[in-house]
Amino acid sequence: GVEAVPGSVRIAWHSEVGNNNATFAYVARLAAPDRFADKCLVSIRGSATIANWAGNFEFWKEPVPLEDCSGCAAEKGFYSIWRGLKPTILTNLDDVGCGPESGRSIIFTGHSMGGAVAVLAMYSLYTRGYKIEPGMTFEAPRVGNAAFVDAFASVFQSNLTRRLWRVTRYMDPVPLLPPRALGYEHVDEEIYYDEHANYHVCNGGEDPKCINANSLPISILHAADHCESPLVPSGRICGCQVAPTAVPAGILVV
Repeated sequence: GVEAVPGSVRIAWHSEVGNNNATFAYVARLAAPDRFADKCLVSIRGSATIANWAGNFEFWKEPVPLEDCSGCAAEKGFYSIWRGLKPTILTNLDDVGCGPESGRSIIFTGHSMGGAVAVLAMYSLYTRGYKIEPGMTFEAPRVGNAAFVDAFASVFQSNLTRRLWRVTRYMDPVPLLPPRALGYEHVDEEIYYDEHANYHVCNGGEDPKCINANSLPISILHAADHCESPLVPSGRICGCQVAPTAVPAGILVV
């Protein structure tokens, strides 16, 4: 976990399928640990409800064009969620002293659908002059087309101070969606955890020796892998049900 500056935690949410808090993001200015002190955090919740999963499977629809990215397209559901969250996230960042003129950098993270939205948010805020720190997503699906992957790489993967680590695990089916056959590609850089919790630094976004070694029909039978992780004490990265009104002052666990 990380410790937020007291009074700096804000919530942004996007309404889906009649559930007003179906997707939400925590925004905060950080105080601890030292390596994160005086930086800012945007943490986007993953797929925890039926409403979230309904949004995830909108990938069967055609991708839609992205603003500020020539030739780029993104999965319609993920992009819609980001557009819904963006105004409040921008207001919250300014409110806690993390605007583009503050000089403070922003760390993005998210699990599952939250990871997909975090990728879009990183690129969008970079084009608006925000300083972006290396981010990390967990078990995220594919987000956009090859043009978006190239644009994202030109900004983030070519610079070690601004990059994304995309964590995948064993036979989780979600990173295999939406299918590449529909024109979707993963951004770099994949870190793959195998069945023994050993990690592998993969070659690019679509390394056939990492999560792509699995077939989607078989991986669907291992859906439980989507919530399992060797990186958290409980072994499960899903299940955070903290309501926006129940965040302890100064403490934020992501």
